[in-house]
Amino acid sequence: MMVKTDKLPPSTPSAVGFRLWIEGAVNDGFQRDAMALRLTLRDAAALRRDPTLPLEDISYAGGVMRYLGVEVIAGSVERSSLDRTPETHPAPPPVPVKKKPAKPKLRK
Repeated sequence: MMVKTDKLPPSTPSAVGFRLWIEGAVNDGFQRDAMALRLTLRDAAALRRDPTLPLEDISYAGGVMRYLGVEVIAGSVERSSLDRTPETHPAPPPVPVKKKPAKPKLRK
């Protein structure tokens, strides 16, 4: 008896595919710093480990990974995509520190 198997999903995009997405968006008039490359954890790891990538294409300045000048956000997505208008996530306001009232000093 033959077991029916599902077709495998298409191969995940590679650095070349991500480059095409970014170049297409730049040709459409989007600025690199106004885009975000949202990658699955697997795709982000593959991008970091790709031995064919020139060192100039990836940077880690300021604690942010960038590929071709576009910020890379790894995780929290089911499929990798190029977000041409990323939502800005402003830093939360600082939590006010409540000071305890001073204890009265006892004088002898």
